[in-house]
Amino acid sequence: MPTAHPGKNPIPSITVYSSTAMSTPTGILHCGDKAAVLVRQGSWVRIASTDGEGYVPMTMLSQRNDRFVSINLPLAAASFLPEARMPEPGTGIYRPQVISSPSPEYTQAALKAGIHGFVILKLTISADGNPHDIVVVKGLGYGLDENAIRVVQSWKFKPAMQRGVPVDYKGAVEVDFPAKSK
Repeated sequence: MPTAHPGKNPIPSITVYSSTAMSTPTGILHCGDKAAVLVRQGSWVRIASTDGEGYVPMTMLSQRNDRFVSINLPLAAASFLPEARMPEPGTGIYRPQVISSPSPEYTQAALKAGIHGFVILKLTISADGNPHDIVVVKGLGYGLDENAIRVVQSWKFKPAMQRGVPVDYKGAVEVDFPAKSK
């Protein structure tokens, strides 16, 4: 939900609550703010930020600092970060890493309409490092969703590892369609 700033572009933000029942708002988390995830409780996460601790819906958090995205769908692109190769708490699974990720192509309809943004895809990365079961979570339309699926099918991953053995991993990726001139 954007926060209004007179004379400026709105900064996306989400409300932080005192409990998972959305009882009492305790603060605001702005896009780009750093927050440590303390624990997951169903579809909520308890976070710690500079304003203190509270709860936010998982669907509103991201590992990237320029937008909010569900944190329960770890972003494969974030595996380039050093901390992403730490095992996940509770599972001991090391996330997959992107080896090759060609960029998607724009459709003429999307270019003509000036469409840009991110397509978020849920997928499984198999123990052999190939993506499958790809489903659009958040699309852009204009044929870009299909192009995002097509390009991610060509991506290659170093598979997730658990106790030194490659394992299947369910996660998500963001496919960027940056603004282009017509």
